[in-house]
Amino acid sequence: EPLAGFAQTAPIALRTVVHGLSQPVAFVQDPSSPRVQYVVEQGGRIRVVVDGALQSNDFLDLTDVVRYEGEQGLLGLALPADYGHNGRCYVLFTDQAGNTVVSRFTRSLRDPLAADPASRFDFEWSTGLRYIAQPATLHKGGTMRFGPDGFLYIGLGDGGVANDAPGPAQDPRSLLGKM
Repeated sequence: EPLAGFAQTAPIALRTVVHGLSQPVAFVQDPSSPRVQYVVEQGGRIRVVVDGALQSNDFLDLTDVVRYEGEQGLLGLALPADYGHNGRCYVLFTDQAGNTVVSRFTRSLRDPLAADPASRFDFEWSTGLRYIAQPATLHKGGTMRFGPDGFLYIGLGDGGVANDAPGPAQDPRSLLGKM
């Protein structure tokens, strides 16, 4: 029985969109084309889906630079609203040393469904480093989205171990456990 004052909604149903993925962690709509979506695989690949079909070529393959272990790996992708115009995309991953890296890439000039790996630019943080040091292998976060204000919002886990030790989310000097 629906609650008074709440609209009744249709039941939730599951539908397979695509087969052939390995450890998918994000499904991102291309803002420049309703026909194209990108699937982030934790192992380091970003796959392309066009009209519901998984493409054989990757959008981006970072398997050589990503540390894929437990909660670590390629964890996020964000495309700005003007992606169709500027071709910039942003990814978040754990590097081979276990640090979090946020990088900007630009779309390939030869293939509009691929990023140019040579265009990689790693963000520099308030620490002066081009990565965010992680104290442990757990709690990585990784979701990234552009807000209505046009800013990129990055969800970082606390990077700690069980029970949030040693507490970086509570430390205002730490980037961990913050947006």
